[in-house]
Amino acid sequence: MAPTPLFYACAVLSLTAALLGLLALGDVGQWVVSFPRSFTYGVFRVRFPLMAVGLAGFAAALFLGLSQQTVPGWALAPYAAAFALPFFAGFLAPTYVMFRTQQHSARYVPAAEAAGHLPSDAEVLAVEIGGDARAFPSLWMLQPHVAGDTVGGEPLVMTYCGLSHLGMAYRGELGGAPVDLKVMTQLENNLVLFDSTTQEPIEQIYGRGATGGLRMEPLPAAMMPLASFQRLYPQGLVFFNPPRSVVDRQVRKMMQGQLFGKGGLHDPANPRPVFPTLRHTDPRLPPKEEIYGVDLGGQAVAFTLGHLSRQGDSVTESIGGTAITVKNFREFGFVDVFEGEVRDVDARGLLPGGGRAKRVPHASRVLWLIWVNFYSETEVRL
Repeated sequence: MAPTPLFYACAVLSLTAALLGLLALGDVGQWVVSFPRSFTYGVFRVRFPLMAVGLAGFAAALFLGLSQQTVPGWALAPYAAAFALPFFAGFLAPTYVMFRTQQHSARYVPAAEAAGHLPSDAEVLAVEIGGDARAFPSLWMLQPHVAGDTVGGEPLVMTYCGLSHLGMAYRGELGGAPVDLKVMTQLENNLVLFDSTTQEPIEQIYGRGATGGLRMEPLPAAMMPLASFQRLYPQGLVFFNPPRSVVDRQVRKMMQGQLFGKGGLHDPANPRPVFPTLRHTDPRLPPKEEIYGVDLGGQAVAFTLGHLSRQGDSVTESIGGTAITVKNFREFGFVDVFEGEVRDVDARGLLPGGGRAKRVPHASRVLWLIWVNFYSETEVRL
């Protein structure tokens, strides 16, 4: 007996819903095709009805195929796989399985304890507010991408995108209300999060809502070696997140291969991003050069380490109407940015007279090809 038209309709409906989820929210397909952001955000907003339609169509097709015996059992198995795999990869895996964020569940340990699990030169994203300091190892931030804590009385959310080599710290609020960040997907090799309360997509590099125009307040953070963080902030705490399950280990192995393996993102011999979806390229710098990006008053400037070295490790200039000092603390292996002309500031942000310089949020060691893609009008200090 041939399958009924109703069976075909239910099967097509379920597969269409699953495929839409995979193409819009699962990033694997971006190796082949790149859709407009509006398509991704549109599918995201209707993902729950889409999931319901897909599951209902799948259940109905299975029921019709089995109850009416119009489809051989062996034929239903590949259909079930064709539905389940893209449905899982698009709607469930990024948010709920592979990258479960730790905004409210992150664990922290003293810096000395973390040193027993990481090499001394491990990269960490360091935040210090009012003498209270946290470090977020980039290898431990690859998964979950988001970790939170209260630092110096501020509700801090650290975000990290391995594809961009970009860590950005934000105050954990959007439009004055607390946010609960989850992983959505990546677009143009930069992380896209969403607030589970408002369902607003948030672009990590900007900290900005995709539709409402609201922006999370950035907080200063600098990338430095773990050993430097220990020296500067011996009482500081470190985000502690070694792999805890088989899934965690496999996800991190996959990501570390893509990012740090031969031919991976951080291989100097490979000029390409992980996903071929960048809109802007710029030959002023090698694609994989790590820069320090500042965006103030509508003006974006990228500083290279070579430029800072040639200027005596300290540069003061006005960006967007604000005077800033960009300083390379060579002894500690990191660069920081401060408001005003404060060339004599030390690595802790302290001034000779006993005051404290005001740090400026910036992109610390982000890849040039990512920075220029999102700030296409950026200036460069070579």
